[in-house]
Amino acid sequence: MTRWKTVLMLLIGKLVLPEQPVFYRTQLMKQDNQDTAVKFLHQFFNYKEHPEKVEQTMQRVLQDLRDDGYVEFFYPIHPGKYKLTKSGYKKLAQIREELCLWDGVSE
Repeated sequence: MTRWKTVLMLLIGKLVLPEQPVFYRTQLMKQDNQDTAVKFLHQFFNYKEHPEKVEQTMQRVLQDLRDDGYVEFFYPIHPGKYKLTKSGYKKLAQIREELCLWDGVSE
């Protein structure tokens, strides 16, 4: 899994619960989540400190997560509404275990 996919999965993990797997693009793309993503990428993956086009990158990676089967889009019926799939929950648990981040992304 790429660095960006890892970070996006952790951010999604902060927005969902097993009994409530739905989240919205507006929640995920908030500026504080973008800042958290950049901070996490820099601290844990030595990624550039001030990347350009963070929101566009996050949107592209969200589409990649859909293609991987981890996220389901409700488009065109409900644009901007997404669901973390069962395989997405499994992958999220694996990522958290590997990074020892049981409560999601640390601030």
